[in-house]
Amino acid sequence: MLQVSLHVSRKYFDLIKAPVKNFIVFENSAHFLNFEECGEFENIIENIKTATKIL
Repeated sequence: MLQVSLHVSRKYFDLIKAPVKNFIVFENSAHFLNFEECGEFENIIENIKTATKIL
């Protein structure tokens, strides 16, 4: 499994050019954020679906 530090990830994210992008950090989880921070993960996914009009 590949692991990258938050600092390195953010630097790479900042290099990416895109009309819309978000850097989301889950403070209280490690590898399984969809289980460890289930509610917050679901809220973010729903917000992305709404913003991009995905059914």
